[in-house]
Amino acid sequence: MGYLLDVVLILLLLIAVAVLVWGWDNYVRIVPLTSDKFGIFKNASKYENPDWFKKINERGGMTRTEWASFIDRHYNPPGRPPENSN
Repeated sequence: MGYLLDVVLILLLLIAVAVLVWGWDNYVRIVPLTSDKFGIFKNASKYENPDWFKKINERGGMTRTEWASFIDRHYNPPGRPPENSN
């Protein structure tokens, strides 16, 4: 019984670490604006709210979730069919 409890606790610890790393990477870690090699942020941000633009510039980057929603907003507008639709 003690061995089974140890295995369960180790598995729970591994799952917790994986969830923490995923959460950190998607919601906390800031991706610097300098990693935008193609100028996507510079070109598309002129259509954003100036307060949002100022906040992102002061912080120096966006989280992965913010990048994904930014790209989705500007390059996948509503009503446009997906690229692979037939």
